[in-house]
Amino acid sequence: MELSETEQLAIRTVVEQQLRAFQANDGARAFSYAAPGIRHQFGSVESFMRMVESAYQPVYRPRSVMFEGLTWLQSLPTQQVLLLAENGELYRAYYVMERQPNYEWRIAGCYLASLGDEAAPGQ
Repeated sequence: MELSETEQLAIRTVVEQQLRAFQANDGARAFSYAAPGIRHQFGSVESFMRMVESAYQPVYRPRSVMFEGLTWLQSLPTQQVLLLAENGELYRAYYVMERQPNYEWRIAGCYLASLGDEAAPGQ
């Protein structure tokens, strides 16, 4: 399945905006980019932000972000992003995206994979 350049850009923009919201400590804005199922699961901005801060530190406070291509997981487009964590570790985040009835994209999940001992750029 192929997405247009416009759709790919829309997906990237949602992920970028959520990352910027985390950097700005704007929990409400970050939470707004989550798909309805995620918002329902966490119930509140505060609960969502506590989870992100504790379990997704490389997403919450990356030192560096580099967007990669789209892939597909469970028939959903998934944006791959390289993240350099504050501690210097390199991660790949997989943002599973879900198109809403109004045709906007929202983040339906994020999976982090540590890239282990691979040398991080600039290290």
